[in-house]
Amino acid sequence: MPQVSSIPLAAAYALRKLGRDLAIARRKRNISTADMAARLFVSRDTLWRMERGDQTVAIGTLATAAFILQLPTVSPISRSRRPMRWA
Repeated sequence: MPQVSSIPLAAAYALRKLGRDLAIARRKRNISTADMAARLFVSRDTLWRMERGDQTVAIGTLATAAFILQLPTVSPISRSRRPMRWA
């Protein structure tokens, strides 16, 4: 039986892109998977899952990785003053 995702397809694509971006940033900084996992206090398996865009990785782990790698983050409030529309 095929596995059904519990998140919208667009969110799954966004997680995969974020994971790829984190992996590229880690490699550009010459940080090994073992060192990055130690900095995040997670296993290397969790790091690999995060870099593949696995939806079960904690949001705190993703945020910490972005902080460690000094990736820019965007606040929805600071970016636009218009209210968000939900489709």
